[in-house]
Amino acid sequence: MSKELSRATAGSYEQHREAAGRMTEVWDTVEYGADLTEDEIIIELFSLCESKAEEFRWIGYESVVAQDIWDCVKSKYKKSGDPLLHRLVNDILSLKPQQLMNYLTMSAWQAPSLNGEFN
Repeated sequence: MSKELSRATAGSYEQHREAAGRMTEVWDTVEYGADLTEDEIIIELFSLCESKAEEFRWIGYESVVAQDIWDCVKSKYKKSGDPLLHRLVNDILSLKPQQLMNYLTMSAWQAPSLNGEFN
């Protein structure tokens, strides 16, 4: 394993641990009855998406942003509705690059062209 890859893997592991720790803190406050607003939950979820996007950038997917991660994860639930918080967190943290690339490719094919014509 190259030194760069080893550092990237270690860095992303630490980022995941940090992000998971923050979500554990959020989840603990929910369990113990503290009121957590929907906005606070969204901020934490977006932070997880940002962490995952940074991990993908470390392994060579330079153009991935947090919104791509969020859109990909949310696309799984179009038919079934909003999932439980722990399901969202798991889906964000376990997202594989291939899953994201498949989603982005399909989204690009399904999106209407800018000028209304097919190329």
